[in-house]
Amino acid sequence: MAAQLQPLLDSVKAAVKDGNWLAALALTLTLPDICARIETDQRGKKRYIKWWNDNFGQSYAYGTGPGDHVTGEEIYLLRCAYLHEGVDDLDPIERQKLKAVIEEFKFAISDDHLKKQGPILTLNVKTFCLDMCSKVEEWKKTF
Repeated sequence: MAAQLQPLLDSVKAAVKDGNWLAALALTLTLPDICARIETDQRGKKRYIKWWNDNFGQSYAYGTGPGDHVTGEEIYLLRCAYLHEGVDDLDPIERQKLKAVIEEFKFAISDDHLKKQGPILTLNVKTFCLDMCSKVEEWKKTF
């Protein structure tokens, strides 16, 4: 079943190569859902959050403190905001429920990556998409 991921990974990489950032990001944000579905029959946000936390853990850090990293909850909220509403600011009610620190993600094509200013985190879209592909490729080896 993990073999079904290769065309998706190829599509993300092609979109990145073409500078088609909107498509690259949309498809990238679906990858944890697909991987989590392969791992478990569970449905819903818990499996997405768990997949991110299991595969990225605290490695996607924007600071040196113990909580200075992007959490599965925050990426899940980004996924919902971006895929359902086309925005990068996180729903304040859901953010509070999930104890998310980040309020908004900004995607850049500059060298800015994992730069936090107040509650806003800037990510380089190319780096983020390729990092996700890399994690999925590592994860795929276990299946």
